[in-house]
Amino acid sequence: MKQTSIGGERYRIVKRLGGSVFLTMQASTCQLRVIKKVSGTKKRLTDMGRNYWMHLSHPGIAKVLDIFEEGETVYYVMEYFPGKTLQEIFDEKGRISEKEVREWMIQMCRILNYLHTRSPAVVHGDLKPANIYCLTGGRLMLLDLGAAFLEDGQKTFYIGTAAFASPEQKKGEGGLDARSDLYSLGAAMYYLLTGRYWEGSFGKKKRHRKGGLYPILEKCMKEVPKERYRSCAELEKRLLSQKNRGRNSCMAILATALLCTAVQKGRGAADEVKTAKIRDEPAQAEQTSRETGQEETWQII
Repeated sequence: MKQTSIGGERYRIVKRLGGSVFLTMQASTCQLRVIKKVSGTKKRLTDMGRNYWMHLSHPGIAKVLDIFEEGETVYYVMEYFPGKTLQEIFDEKGRISEKEVREWMIQMCRILNYLHTRSPAVVHGDLKPANIYCLTGGRLMLLDLGAAFLEDGQKTFYIGTAAFASPEQKKGEGGLDARSDLYSLGAAMYYLLTGRYWEGSFGKKKRHRKGGLYPILEKCMKEVPKERYRSCAELEKRLLSQKNRGRNSCMAILATALLCTAVQKGRGAADEVKTAKIRDEPAQAEQTSRETGQEETWQII
């Protein structure tokens, strides 16, 4: 039988957004809410949600409004905004341009930096296109804190999505830190840029392409965490530097083009003056001759 509600009759299902995420209508307020069915240990999910996730406050993170249990399942209720996930955008448009991917990465760096600078730091643990939401105005929002954990050095097995998870996360190693999210961000953006999952290399041609995103993505996805960017702030700085360098190059090209146009116009004007002068010289000579002849006649008389 098709499921039509969640939490008894508190939330009526409008549609499935994908996987275990639903768009619902809250019966008591008639407001749209997103509900995520989260996997893992029920006590951990409930405690972490109520003690940490519900207290996060950032415009780029979907606020967790409520957490409830139904049998052995835990649900996170989040605010809803109109838009699409980056996965949906990719499915519709295909590969995304470097310019747009760069802008998305800059936004994500700022969102993740907020999480990573909490005390203790919060690691999202499941960064992927399906968990990044693009609002109608172009602003990004991070969804699904079901796999998130605190950077406390505990040796625990962390869940995530294999295609985008860092090597240390897939091995179940303890002591994961923010650099695991940097790997996943790089893998997610590489997928949006190329349409392929990261397999460890993309060839020398793309790796060394001047001004492109590939060298930055490669550093994000280094096998060894200490070889990646140290933080989202450092990655954002690198992205902004590349963006501004590209903008300055465009401005220089535009300035050169305008200068050339001005020079060409100046030369054209000078040529027109020269041509007009040459055209007027015979007429001036004839007028001078006439005047001279008239003066000579007057002298004869």
